[in-house]
Amino acid sequence: MLTCAKNASKRAANKRIIALTQLGPVEREKLINHEVMEVTPNILLVVPDTVNRSAELYTTNLLPAEPRGIAVELKRLGQLNLESKIIVSDLTDYFPDKLSDMQGKRVRVSTIQYPPFLAGIKMQNTLLLAWCLLIAAESDWGQVYSNGSSDGLIGNILQRRAEVIMAAIYRWYNWYPFVWMTTYTGRSGVSCLVPRPRRLPFWQTPFLTFPISLWLVVAISFCVGTIAVYITERQRQLLIESAGSEQRYRLIDAFFFMAGLYVEQSVPLRNDLLAGVVLLAFLLFGGFMVGNSYAGALAYIMTIPRYEKIVETTADFASSGFKLTGGAIAWMNSLANTKQPILVSIRDNFRVYDVDTLARFVHTRRDLGFIHERLQYGAYALETFIDLNATRLLQPLKEDVFWEHVVSACSKTWPLMAAYDDLILRIHQAGILRYWELGVCINAKK
Repeated sequence: MLTCAKNASKRAANKRIIALTQLGPVEREKLINHEVMEVTPNILLVVPDTVNRSAELYTTNLLPAEPRGIAVELKRLGQLNLESKIIVSDLTDYFPDKLSDMQGKRVRVSTIQYPPFLAGIKMQNTLLLAWCLLIAAESDWGQVYSNGSSDGLIGNILQRRAEVIMAAIYRWYNWYPFVWMTTYTGRSGVSCLVPRPRRLPFWQTPFLTFPISLWLVVAISFCVGTIAVYITERQRQLLIESAGSEQRYRLIDAFFFMAGLYVEQSVPLRNDLLAGVVLLAFLLFGGFMVGNSYAGALAYIMTIPRYEKIVETTADFASSGFKLTGGAIAWMNSLANTKQPILVSIRDNFRVYDVDTLARFVHTRRDLGFIHERLQYGAYALETFIDLNATRLLQPLKEDVFWEHVVSACSKTWPLMAAYDDLILRIHQAGILRYWELGVCINAKK
């Protein structure tokens, strides 16, 4: 049965099983020690008696076992007469409720050192830890490998060390074939922290007045004007030449002439050649425009401080060349099948580092973004490597990179699934999740 449930794509809550079997001493021993008894509380055993043409009806009585698991006892419900088809029993329900009172059996819950969820569990210790056995995962969320092995949280489920796992688990498509996902426990936005823009060096101030395109136009105009002045002056010397009275006009003279116009300084103006007068009039007019525009822009630049280009949106982050970093590849499970170019770029540039390396990078690297989670009611779930000093160097994006529904995951045969989903909805209705999130944030600040 466990093999069938593992390979099935259909999940059914409150499964009821009617099994026709013999209950000799050997069969009874195998039955009560079989691991399937833990996941099938709603079972009715029909034991035929061919001699008396009747059948005995049995069910299981589940008791807690230490340190975990259950102990099974068989409980006789009645007898079925095969000839008259009459059941001799005082019971009306042959599938009695065994889940409302678990008689001290503890649910095996696995989680990881993920601050918001672990802190939430600590806050709920009177409600949760009283009936849960917490099992720490050997690594993070984990994954299932091609050879069938697994590790992390999902490995605890597949290897039946835990019944439920919780810690920022989303509706990941690649997990669906292996686990049973609960109703959603909240909304989670995944974004990142990027370096704060720094103030630009003072030596860049004179060059910030114009954009690159305008500086290019000014440079081209300056070069063309310099060449035009040089050619005009050379022709003037050839046409109006007083032998030995003038030094040969040089290109450097034309350069300084144009520089004087652009910085609004006095320059020598000759009027003995009409073409030269017209050219110099146009250059003088252009020089005044460039000089006045530069002076106004420089005054504005020096009034308002200038900073590096800010990264505010997901599109800005993708185009900036930054690499997104985190402590686990599971962050990218949600983007495994995305086709959006921006998200594809972010997914392909995702890098995984250990916590010590990330703690060093938040202070030394300005080409990385550090992934984090924004909880349902607006609080930020920062990773442990983001310390107080790091928050002064980083800032969050103004939007989420993507968002997901947070769920818990359990084994496909967990019998408490329906009751757990109902509990989650009741908690939502009462607003307890908002209180827990606020309490976690307050405790974190302390």
